[in-house]
Amino acid sequence: MNVEVVAAALVGPIVFRAGAHCNASKITGFLSQQERRHCELTTLEAQIMNAAELTKRLQVLAVKHDVLPSSIEDATLGAMLFDAARTLPTDSDVTERAATDALTAWLAGNGMMLRFDPVELRRQLVDWQFIVRDGFGRAYRRAAMHPARFADVCPIAETLDFSPLINDARAREANVRAQRKAAHVSRIGG
Repeated sequence: MNVEVVAAALVGPIVFRAGAHCNASKITGFLSQQERRHCELTTLEAQIMNAAELTKRLQVLAVKHDVLPSSIEDATLGAMLFDAARTLPTDSDVTERAATDALTAWLAGNGMMLRFDPVELRRQLVDWQFIVRDGFGRAYRRAAMHPARFADVCPIAETLDFSPLINDARAREANVRAQRKAAHVSRIGG
């Protein structure tokens, strides 16, 4: 259920969603500039997230290198984690080694821009409830339900094929770099 709150300190309405980091109690007191920005971004995400917007965000992220997960906004992070979790089956268990190997392959492809160790990624996917493991940590599988924190973006991410759109963005970036290099070399006469 969405509650619309209009704050004098903010421009326009802010939509607070149940479970979001912004909550209506914050609006009764003073918000720091960082809190206002976070609430504005949360509102913007809630209003404009669709497949085209997510595709655009993923393509921007695809050409980056060594990105810390904490520096990625929630919707894009959720989509990337969803894609990583897709490497594991939902209907059968895999061993810890098989899960780590699948995530290693994902990090070498679609997840290349992220600064993650495969074991750390596996553990984070468990913590964020994208994958589940047995009590002994020996068997892993993709969670049947989307994590609550990323419930808005996972259905959108489910409709996208990440590999071609990430590879296209990387190819376009490589082409732009090659053109810039050629222009530079022609300018300096080399």
